Amino acid sequence: MALAGLIMGYCSFVFILFFAAIFIPNIVRNKISANESAAASTVRTVNTAQVTYETTYPSRGYAANLATLGPGSSTACSSGPTADHACLLDGVLGAPRCTSGVWCQKYQFKFTMVATCSAADSQTQENPGECKDYVVVATPVSSSTGLHSYCSTTDAVVRIRSGPIVRPPTAEECGEWPPLS
Repeated sequence: MALAGLIMGYCSFVFILFFAAIFIPNIVRNKISANESAAASTVRTVNTAQVTYETTYPSRGYAANLATLGPGSSTACSSGPTADHACLLDGVLGAPRCTSGVWCQKYQFKFTMVATCSAADSQTQENPGECKDYVVVATPVSSSTGLHSYCSTTDAVVRIRSGPIVRPPTAEECGEWPPLS
């Protein structure tokens, strides 16, 4: 009986390893898929926040960076949104340090936004300092957290590209990426 118990114990160990070899890769793939879905959804959220900002503050155009769409300090939104802190994004993505071209991490992705704005001291434009275009980008922190990068511009089409990126694309470069289907 003791020998039978040992044999059955070793057999069950083999089965455990077999099931682990099958299920662990699936769990990792599911986690990557969840991370990527959250990143694409966040890019859509930033697009919505930009449209809201542009509608609310038409003389400013689009927000210049993620920090402008965020709450600023933890108590800034209690006194109401302003053009400098619109309170349209959460404090992680819209943190004060999330300025133009700076990567800010949320979930397992890094996000940034760069806007194309006119010179603030320009006298030839109707609204000096107005931002007419932007590109928002999401890229995985590592290849184990995501396999695709996402971007979007004022057309609000979320686009996808394989692999992480180092520098954010321009609006023109983002427009060349294929749309997310």
